[in-house]
Amino acid sequence: MREVESGSPKSERTQVVLRVRAKILEAARNWFNRHGFIEVQTPILVPLSQGLESSSFRVQYFENEAHLAQGACPYLEALMARLGKVYTITPAFRAERSSTKRHLTEFWRVECLAPALELEDIVKVMERLITSICRYLSKEACEELHILKRDLSSINPPFPRMSYSKAIEFLQEEAIDTFWGQEIDAKREEHLSRKFDKPFFISHFPMGAQTFFFKSCPQRTELALVADLLAPEGYGEIATCGEMIDDFEELHTKLEITGIDEENYKWHIDLKRSVPHPHSGFAVGIERLVMWICGLKHIKETTLFPRMSQRALSDVS
Repeated sequence: MREVESGSPKSERTQVVLRVRAKILEAARNWFNRHGFIEVQTPILVPLSQGLESSSFRVQYFENEAHLAQGACPYLEALMARLGKVYTITPAFRAERSSTKRHLTEFWRVECLAPALELEDIVKVMERLITSICRYLSKEACEELHILKRDLSSINPPFPRMSYSKAIEFLQEEAIDTFWGQEIDAKREEHLSRKFDKPFFISHFPMGAQTFFFKSCPQRTELALVADLLAPEGYGEIATCGEMIDDFEELHTKLEITGIDEENYKWHIDLKRSVPHPHSGFAVGIERLVMWICGLKHIKETTLFPRMSQRALSDVS
């Protein structure tokens, strides 16, 4: 193949990106299957939003209202309770009016759950998965990577790690207007990730809406046992992992503190009753992973049919 430039959806460059995307999913399935995970499927139509109500797509389901799933939990937890280590490759939907180069309203995720793993354990699982994908692409998609001028040979474990608090300190030292407790948004993620030449983790975020279903840190209960994986070169967050809540007292306390009506999450809580044992999991955003691996400027380049808040639905761009 010759080197090609960006162009129409039918351009050779687009074909190259789509082939890399297919190889990424192939590599992920290979890795999970080799390591004893079972692939499962979870519902797309759910009774109530799994995340923030403001970011949920509502749909009419006969005489009732339903929502498009924002992720595979808690169904994945129920499947894990019966099968052990599980994973799924599934679409997710967020009704966020974000107009950044990293947001789609319909996107795909690789999600997994495994019993008896703590935060550091699941961090290593995700680290090994990403490393395995990069090694697989270096062999099986070397021609495509050459066309895209991408080299994944330096992506080896361990990935660097820093706490949320250290990340805030670093941003402050870099004269970036930031305070403890603030979300590390896309702009700040981009600044941080330009300091690294391979993926890195930020862990122990403050408790909040994004970390609601993760355990609290025993030593500092205001922090969650959760970590984000950020890609280098300014690409920012591509995945999240953490220890899921299995203690119903902790879950009830969180519901009370946040003022969330427990009745609205009754279906979610009932499903979680089937997994009373410690477990951890992660979710990797496929399009964001493709965007970094292929060195793309905008997430809409990762798929032939991008769904974005600032444009009407259409079959091709």
